[in-house]
Amino acid sequence: MRRALMPLCLGIAVAVLCVRPGAKLLLHSVTEPEVTPRETIWDLLADDVTATVYNAVPEQCDADFMHTASNFLIDTADVLSHRIIAMERTMMAEYGVRYGDVVRIEGTTLWDGEWQVQDTMNRRFAGMHKIDILVPKNIRHGKWHNVKVYKKSMP
Repeated sequence: MRRALMPLCLGIAVAVLCVRPGAKLLLHSVTEPEVTPRETIWDLLADDVTATVYNAVPEQCDADFMHTASNFLIDTADVLSHRIIAMERTMMAEYGVRYGDVVRIEGTTLWDGEWQVQDTMNRRFAGMHKIDILVPKNIRHGKWHNVKVYKKSMP
């Protein structure tokens, strides 16, 4: 009498085994090769950007202030966990930035680092190199000039 075992998945290997009752089965684990981390390369998009802060409130957004322009749902209790910025529309088109892209900003000191583009700024800012950083409601002011914006380079 033969018994079939269900497929057994170990790492990336899959095996189907048929064994006789009472037979000994020896399995060897399969490990994935170690991957060496690669350094991220950033391409400078612009070095003349004005960065400001904004809050997820109806006065600064629209009636659906809990969703960004990309339809990303904001956790208003912890907006910094998302690390979201809004980018001016023509700047997005000029540099090929899409919703969900990760950018790096430098020149704000406090808010420097990696952020994801999930929102766009109001049309009245069209043609200006501007970004808005989503911050908690208790932070009302912040403006920096000549901020550098980088985008991850595609290998």
